[in-house]
Amino acid sequence: MASWDAGADVDRKLVALRCLACGRGLDEPLAAVGSLRCLDCRAVNAPLNEHLVAAAERLPGFAATAANLR
Repeated sequence: MASWDAGADVDRKLVALRCLACGRGLDEPLAAVGSLRCLDCRAVNAPLNEHLVAAAERLPGFAATAANLR
């Protein structure tokens, strides 16, 4: 169940999150739930782009998540 208590970081602004399949910006609801693909790429089950994943892995906090994808 979702939690909106003080422990949830509801004020966090999600910025510059990109689809790891095509590189376009993610809609905020998809970014908030941790989607790696935009709606169009999800619809066609597009594979992740290895170059975009490699760039994302260099961002703070992403490396642990990406390791679980392999």
